Amino acid sequence: MLNEKNGIDKIKIAVTLVVVGVLAVILILLARSIWSLNETLQKNTAVINTAKEAPGLPKPVIKPSIPDVLFNLSGLIKEHGGSFLMMEADIPSMLESGQVAREKEIRRVLVNTETKVSRLNIITDQQTKKQLIQEVAAVFKDLKVGDLIEVIAKDDISQAYEFTASQIRLLPTM
Repeated sequence: MLNEKNGIDKIKIAVTLVVVGVLAVILILLARSIWSLNETLQKNTAVINTAKEAPGLPKPVIKPSIPDVLFNLSGLIKEHGGSFLMMEADIPSMLESGQVAREKEIRRVLVNTETKVSRLNIITDQQTKKQLIQEVAAVFKDLKVGDLIEVIAKDDISQAYEFTASQIRLLPTM
C-alpha cells in the first residue's frame, strides 16, 4: 500500500512539474512576443514622427488629367437649323505645366427623333430654402441662338466635328 501511495505521489509530482514547465514556456513566449511588438511599434512611431517633423520632404502632388474620351460638351448655340445645332464648345485640354485649359471649337450637333431635350431650372425648396436643380422636358424648338447647352452623346465626341446627340440640356444662366 505504501508503494502504491508513493507511485501516485510521484505521478502527481510529475504532472505538476509538466504543467508548471508548460506554463513557464507559454509565459516566456508571450513575454517575448509582447517585447517584439513593442520594439516594432516604437520603430514605426519614430519613422512617423521623423516624417512629420522633416520640413524638406516633398508632399505628394496629384496632377489633374483629362480623359481620353468625351461623351458630353457644353457651350453656346451659334446656329439653330431644322435638325442640327452649331455650338461653340468648351474643349478641355492639358497644358505642359499641368494646368487644365479650355479651348473654344465649333461643333455640329445632329438631332434626331431619339434625342431627348430638357431644360434645367434652379428652384428653391420652400422647407429647406436650399437651391435645387429641376430637369423638365423641352422640345428642340425651345433652343435659341445664344443659349448655354450641354450635349451628351453615346459615342466618344472628343475629336468629332459632327456627332448625333442623345440628349441636349438647356442650362440655367446665372
